Amino acid sequence: MKKLVLTSLSALLIFLSFTAFQCASTELTSAKLYIQQKKYDKAQEVLQKEIQKNPQSDEGHYLLGHLYGEQANYAKMNEHFAKSLETSNRFAENIKSYRQNYWANEFNKGVNLYNRAGKVTSQDSSKNYFLKASDAFRNAVIIMPDSSASYQNLSFTLRRAGEDEKAVQIFEDLNKTNKSAATSKMLADNYLYVGQKFMDSYKENGNAQDSVKAMSYFNNAVTMLEEETKNNPNDNDLLVLLSSAYISAKKTDVALNTFKAVVEKNPENAQFRYNYGVLLLEAKDFTGSVEQFEKAIEIDPKFESALYNLSVAYLRWGSELRNKAEENKTTDPAANQKFEGAMQSLERLVEINPNEVAYWETLAKVYALLGKNDQAKDAFDKADSLR
Repeated sequence: MKKLVLTSLSALLIFLSFTAFQCASTELTSAKLYIQQKKYDKAQEVLQKEIQKNPQSDEGHYLLGHLYGEQANYAKMNEHFAKSLETSNRFAENIKSYRQNYWANEFNKGVNLYNRAGKVTSQDSSKNYFLKASDAFRNAVIIMPDSSASYQNLSFTLRRAGEDEKAVQIFEDLNKTNKSAATSKMLADNYLYVGQKFMDSYKENGNAQDSVKAMSYFNNAVTMLEEETKNNPNDNDLLVLLSSAYISAKKTDVALNTFKAVVEKNPENAQFRYNYGVLLLEAKDFTGSVEQFEKAIEIDPKFESALYNLSVAYLRWGSELRNKAEENKTTDPAANQKFEGAMQSLERLVEINPNEVAYWETLAKVYALLGKNDQAKDAFDKADSLR
């Protein structure tokens, strides 16, 4: 990762050398002198007096914010930087630069600690490094709440440390203090991730309490995402998460109604068509899901996920028709028609992306279902060559 050049108090001292003797309050003048003398506690003390006397002191809040930044108290730093900017933009460029530098320092620190965690053999040491890395990424989130990379790394690092529920708690806290679309998305993602782990545990061990916990996390995700999508109705990432949450929480009917309305309002949005198609496929509405996937592909002919799920819809549809026919000891020509639909979609896919193993494997299975054994062998061989 490219390292950013970091600044420190030395940069502030250069700035102060040009400003220390301009017209300023006694407190500001004293604070600058204390900073030059590296008496930071004294500087902070007189700056507190400055903003008490003059709450609109843009320079007082700016200097105080920087001192808090040097102490790694980034919440306080942001508070005072924000108050400085509320009064004027005089220090806007300096504030932007300091934030970027502090963010880069914490982010790179997190990356380095994460990499060290992967190199140690002791499980305890590895977890310790992951937790230290998560502290750095959390600081990066506080410094620049709009940085999605910080959220993603924080979440992934906590998961590597095995602290799934701690990740949820941290994002709940962040969503209260630094609420944004980014925090909401990561919180929802963690709700779904932890919920699925409890559900997997329930399926494996049969512990009913795990099922209860899973549904609680899924329902939390639904509640939060419903609120967020009201404020951001065209945010596709939120809608994707909401569709997943509805499915996990077994609220398929609500999901179908919600996404039907979304598609009706945005008929030319390929992603919304795709999301609705996934829900219809989950509900085993093969006709409806095929229609939505095909509409999505009309809008975006190279929409790989839509093409792949179109093949899945046809494959499941054909399998259901074939199974029913076998139960009745008959055959149904419509089954092969569906398999051919899956084949056509997958053949388009491997033209668009010939290096995806899953596409070739699925195509090989469809060829086999259609009795195209030579083509099935070639497709399996192609998949093996790509592994």
